[in-house]
Amino acid sequence: MIKMRLDYYYKLIKEVEDLEIDTSTPSKLRKTLIELKRKKRILKRLKKKVVEDIRDIEVGYLIKRIAIRREIEDYEANPSLLKKLAGKDSHTLRLKVLKKIEKDREARIKPYNEIREKINKLINDIDEIIKQPSKGRI
Repeated sequence: MIKMRLDYYYKLIKEVEDLEIDTSTPSKLRKTLIELKRKKRILKRLKKKVVEDIRDIEVGYLIKRIAIRREIEDYEANPSLLKKLAGKDSHTLRLKVLKKIEKDREARIKPYNEIREKINKLINDIDEIIKQPSKGRI
């Protein structure tokens, strides 16, 4: 589902990037400005969704951290079981597992951060385009 959602985000961004800017006549300029404003609204909604997805990933990560801490605490209550399972002390085991899930978290969040940066850039670009014609013909 995450892959599908990322693909959808990229598709929407591509549509905004492919928008043709036509300022050849006043009516085409107005239509272009209306379309740019519509695309900007879409990008803002998309950005909210991306931020929500990042937040969901973060929450999942925190839940995993809590579960790992509880698991390690259970092993600490029975040290012989811990040594049989890992051959290491609980602190080393915890660090190893937490590093692994941290890497997974970073890998999952990275594409969302890239999308968010791209959205911010597009919104800024749209704002600049909207400002330019308004100084001239409209």
